[in-house]
Amino acid sequence: MLQLLNPIWLFGLSGILIPIVIHLWNVKTGKTLKVGSVSLLGESSRQNARSLKLMDLLLLLLRCLLIILLSLFLTEPVWKSKNLSANNKGWILAEKENFAETYNRFKAEIDSLITAGNEFHYLEPGFRKSNVQLVLEDTLLISSKKLSYWSLLNLLEQQIPVGSKAFIFTDNRLQRFKGERPSISTPISWKTYTSADSSSLWIEGAYLNSSGNIRATISESSPSGTLRKAVNIDPALSDPQFNVGVINGKPSVQFKDPNKQKSIVSADTATLKVAIFTDIFSNDTEYLTAALNAIQKYTLRKIRIQKFTSGQIPPGQDFLFCISSKNLADIQLKSMKAGSSIFVYASGQTKSVNSWIEPSDGQISLQDERPAL
Repeated sequence: MLQLLNPIWLFGLSGILIPIVIHLWNVKTGKTLKVGSVSLLGESSRQNARSLKLMDLLLLLLRCLLIILLSLFLTEPVWKSKNLSANNKGWILAEKENFAETYNRFKAEIDSLITAGNEFHYLEPGFRKSNVQLVLEDTLLISSKKLSYWSLLNLLEQQIPVGSKAFIFTDNRLQRFKGERPSISTPISWKTYTSADSSSLWIEGAYLNSSGNIRATISESSPSGTLRKAVNIDPALSDPQFNVGVINGKPSVQFKDPNKQKSIVSADTATLKVAIFTDIFSNDTEYLTAALNAIQKYTLRKIRIQKFTSGQIPPGQDFLFCISSKNLADIQLKSMKAGSSIFVYASGQTKSVNSWIEPSDGQISLQDERPAL
């Protein structure tokens, strides 16, 4: 079967009109014949003689043929056999380890492909042929070395029969799509799904709040992102989701469900110490203090705030805010706790900027407008 890769160049065939118009334009005028006497000629109507005969027909045909050949050459015609793919069966490719889940997701489609005569092969180097029913009955499926999907496509291009189509069924983990995407001629139908074990739930952290309860941060990851939420756990009451205990004198929390995170997380019982060093920026200090009090009220975290205008910073501070135009001396910073955070004003002229509040990464907001800050 003849196929044209660039059929738009067929419009170039209209160019044969050019040599035809040129030949028609070059019409020869009639010749004047001289005679000795016109007395014997009878009266007749006057007629103008024109010659509409095409001259040099061979040259005209040659020019038209050149234009036709040039147009056909630009269309890039290729010949493909209709019966090439009909004699070759398609390949159904899936991985060993999670084939049961893959089959359950695409059972109707895989069964119809097998009924149509397509062959099942493992999606791994060698692409060994197998039977779907035998694969489902095998409980000790262990895949060989896991190559990236792009590397497997390069190997598949070398081994699959010419003209056969590949039907690939995999999960949608991005870690398997590594390297440069190959350019292959094998037609592929690729179906993906979200694996059940691609979502996970864990306790990211916990601390003892001012009410005596354990406030834990629960994180849940999925292909769409990571969501975090805070829950309050009363150690004196039985919780349906968490086990509460004591390890090394500190309260601990753990999921009751064995299918979730099994590790035990100890709650932080320390009080966060925050120091504010200021001199002339009293308004800024009030704003900062209000923000810290709002954080404390929302999180119920035990926070102690102290303000200083001079002298030595008390030891063991977790956070230090220097709301001052002066630089702190090294001797004032020696009492800071290891790993503490220090915030200072940037140098240079103060600039007025517009700012707004946005949700953190992974959280979904139903509010389109940005609230002014």
